[in-house]
Amino acid sequence: MPARVETAKTIWRMNRPAAVATAVLLVIVLAAWGTSRLLLQPHARNLENQLAQRQRQVRQTAGGKFAGDAMAQERLRQAGGDVDAFWGRIPHRQAFPELLSELMNMAVEAGLAIERVTYRMDDKSQEGLLRYSLAFSVNADYGRVKKFVHLMERSSRLLILDQISLSGRSSGGGVRLNVGVSTIFRE
Repeated sequence: MPARVETAKTIWRMNRPAAVATAVLLVIVLAAWGTSRLLLQPHARNLENQLAQRQRQVRQTAGGKFAGDAMAQERLRQAGGDVDAFWGRIPHRQAFPELLSELMNMAVEAGLAIERVTYRMDDKSQEGLLRYSLAFSVNADYGRVKKFVHLMERSSRLLILDQISLSGRSSGGGVRLNVGVSTIFRE
């Protein structure tokens, strides 16, 4: 035993940084192992149990009373058609300039002029989808602003009015409309 102690002291004297680094790495490895063992493995087992339970439910449903239910099958077909229709309404991201053009055309139809549009792609985009947020302002009388908002609401595009505010202008008697819109595109 004393020989091992002497060897350890010699290593410590000769290369302290390497010995400290080894000790730190050992502590990190033990902490990671303990975290995995105590926290992650029970959570993984819980998730595996939930998955197995849901798989059993699906098997029972498919092999049980709903398998021959014509109404349920029709609803499933209809839902599939709805999903296909939804995906069909989402343009490819190369159609972004067309969206800007459509916004400008709606403004012209309402008798407005959009001077500047700012936009950005959101970081929270979902798998296969890109979300773009746009912001712009228009100045006009209330009737034109109302018509523009109505045209945006009736657009065939998926436009989400995230933010809209209306304020009175001091000169000319018109109003200022600030709009925040978002939409989605396929990658």
